[in-house]
Amino acid sequence: GLGEEERKEWAKHCRHVERLLGSGDTEEDGVHELTRLVEETAAFVRDSGKEVGADGQPSVYDLCEGRMGFLETLPKFVKILLKRRAGDDVIQGVVGEFFQRVVDLVVDCLCAELDVYSLYVTLRDIFNLDFPFYQTHTQYTTSGSPAYSAGYRDDDRGEEGRWAHSYYCTSRVFVRNINRFGDIGGFDALVARMKCHPADEQPPYILRDLLAVLRALFQIKRLLVIQESKELQAWVRELSQALPELVLGMTDEQFKKTTRKEAEYAAIVLEGFLRFIMTDRKVGEVSEMFKLNLCIKGLKSASLNKRLEALALLNTLIARAQRRHMHSRG
Repeated sequence: GLGEEERKEWAKHCRHVERLLGSGDTEEDGVHELTRLVEETAAFVRDSGKEVGADGQPSVYDLCEGRMGFLETLPKFVKILLKRRAGDDVIQGVVGEFFQRVVDLVVDCLCAELDVYSLYVTLRDIFNLDFPFYQTHTQYTTSGSPAYSAGYRDDDRGEEGRWAHSYYCTSRVFVRNINRFGDIGGFDALVARMKCHPADEQPPYILRDLLAVLRALFQIKRLLVIQESKELQAWVRELSQALPELVLGMTDEQFKKTTRKEAEYAAIVLEGFLRFIMTDRKVGEVSEMFKLNLCIKGLKSASLNKRLEALALLNTLIARAQRRHMHSRG
């Protein structure tokens, strides 16, 4: 198949990196090699994405086929490093820089419409403060990498950046990863990915894939400067339109591939972000309308399972409305 030799070559790279990361003496070399491979892959994805849509051209999936094994293995390496407590500032800086390159790659994949679910899930790991790596890299340490430290001085916006602040976070590298996502256009790229095609022309698992990115952002929403940032407020408004349009505009075949939990989580994400820019009452109205439309879509589905799910959701909404009515009376 297309890219078979390239796939074998990238498999060799992965085995080599795994050996380097397996020894404390060569761990730094392993991270440098990983960073190089991620940067090379990101550049390739960007170039491949430019050819998408041209008649007679292979799809971005075809162009990147030889590297898909690496893209699917990368999350394993990310988790290995997140689970380790970095021993010194040099390793912290080198690993921190690698995480930023992975964030870059996620955004490049969004822009190129190369949806790799396992890679998108890895963003949730990078945006998870509970990992041991972040427990050792606090705001009181300095990075050992000049390139990584560039632009982050203690007397500027730095960790209280354009997109996120460290008021409730002790890890500078963690907040930098979030700000990196915003600085390279990650927020806009996510919404653009939802809107770049009519919903019925999107891949069958598009909701699952993009919810993986939304889960990552949802778990760090308290660090985002939404209430102070007009840019982020505008993004929330765009998301509140794009996400329901994506879900409700799916074909029945696409909708049947969407799990009940995914549809419910879409509503949770919608509510959670809207609370930053709307009153609770208004959020409730928007969320309830979205869920009612979900019920209508489910009831029209050819799938018995989807119709039953819609009835269950409708019963929940009716019971909630009844409780609200009883409470208002008394």
